Formats: sequence, C-alpha cells, structure tokens
Amino acid sequence: MANGKDVTRTRIGVSEGAGDVTSRKQAEEVLLKAGALEAGGLLSYAADLAEGYRTMKILKTLIQRADDGELMEADTIEYEGKLWIVPEWLAGPTKGTEMPARIICLDNLQTAKPGPRYWADLVLSVPLSKDFLEGRALMQGVAVIEKPDIFRRVDTDSTETNDTAG
Repeated sequence: MANGKDVTRTRIGVSEGAGDVTSRKQAEEVLLKAGALEAGGLLSYAADLAEGYRTMKILKTLIQRADDGELMEADTIEYEGKLWIVPEWLAGPTKGTEMPARIICLDNLQTAKPGPRYWADLVLSVPLSKDFLEGRALMQGVAVIEKPDIFRRVDTDSTETNDTAG
C-alpha cells in the first residue's frame, strides 16, 4: 500500500531488436534513476532482467470528463521518466497481453491529491473531453503518443499486473 491506497505492481520490459542492447541498457538506467523499478531485492531484479521485465507501479488517476462531468479512473504509468495517463488498454500483440491505445503526458496537466473518499493516487485538476481521451481531438501543449511500444502481460493468477514497455 502507498499512502493507504492499493498500488498495482507491474513488470515493465523493453522490446528490443537483435542489436538493440544499448537501448535496453539505457532504458534500464532510466527506470532505475526514475525509481520506477520496485525495490524487490537484487534476486528479484536479476530474475526480472533475465526475463526482460522491469517492475513498476501503476497509479490510479481520477479524471472528470468535460462533456458530462462523469468521473473516471485511469491507469497512470511512468514512461521515459514522465507520468502518462492510459485512458484505454487494447488487446496486445500476443495472447495474454494488452497495450495502451494512447498515453497522455501529465507534464502540462495540473494534478492534486484526491480526498480520502476516493481510491486514487492522483486527481486531474482540469476536465478532459471524451474526444481527447479517445484520441479524436488534440489539446494544445499536451503530449499524446498513439499506440506506444508498451505492453502489459495480463496475469490472471495473481494480483500483480505484468507490463512490458519498449
């Protein structure tokens, strides 16, 4: 638990081509420096490295839709040293995986801590339109990446969620 809230643990991996060892090492360094790797001890970390996975937290962010005022909860992940909202997960490239339809960078969006009655880690201070969340509209100054090279391995036998990013 973090701050009295449940936190989903995820395993993040780096997709790599045959000669992409440098990119993988750089990604490992970024995840380590950003604190995205879970402090599970060296043996756990070594096992994850051998499998090509990294462990990180998925935060929950509360978002108000501008269109109808509805509150929705979205996953928020760390990618390239920044926090990104994942409004929708799609079927991934292989059976048992999911990938974000898009990710939205939180850098230029104001967030706050939610009140105690909400089971979320962050609340977005500005409402977002359904069209923006679904990728049909843009918002000036807000970075969006469509179908990033990130995938999550769906683990139905455990409460831990496994993710892979590249």
